[in-house]
Amino acid sequence: MNVEDSWILGPILFGFVIGFRSKSFRLSSLTWRQKLVIVFNTNDVRRMNNTELLSNCSKISIIAFESSRKQTPLSYYLWSLFGQPKVVLQANSNQNLEHFAREASESMICSTILRNNNDRIILAIGPGPNHMIDKITGHLKLL
Repeated sequence: MNVEDSWILGPILFGFVIGFRSKSFRLSSLTWRQKLVIVFNTNDVRRMNNTELLSNCSKISIIAFESSRKQTPLSYYLWSLFGQPKVVLQANSNQNLEHFAREASESMICSTILRNNNDRIILAIGPGPNHMIDKITGHLKLL
C-alpha cells in the first residue's frame, strides 16, 4: 500500500470501531457501498408539483441522515464519507410504504416515515448497505 492510499485506513478503522459500539452492527453488512432510498406513493406524486417533490425529498433525507447518526453510526459515517448517494422510488400505496418500513427495521436498517399535513406519507430507508436495501426496494420503479 502506498502512502497516497493510506489516507483511507484511518476513517474506515474509526467507523469500524464506532460500529462495534452500536447494537445493530453485523459483519455481513460491512461494506463501503451505502445508499439512502426515498419512497413516495404514486398517487401523491401525481398531485405534487416539482417544487413540493424536491422540498419533501430534501426534508426526509435530512431527517433520515440525522436519525441514522444515532441508530446506525457506521452506515452514517460510510455514507457521508463516500458520496451520499440517494435514490427516489415510487410505490403503489401507503400500506406498501409501511410494509417496507417494517422490513427495514427487521433488517436493522434505519427507516424514517414523514407524514405531511395532507396525509402524504414519505419513507426513507437508510443510509445502509446497497445489497440489504435492494432486497427491500429492488423491485420498485424509479420516480
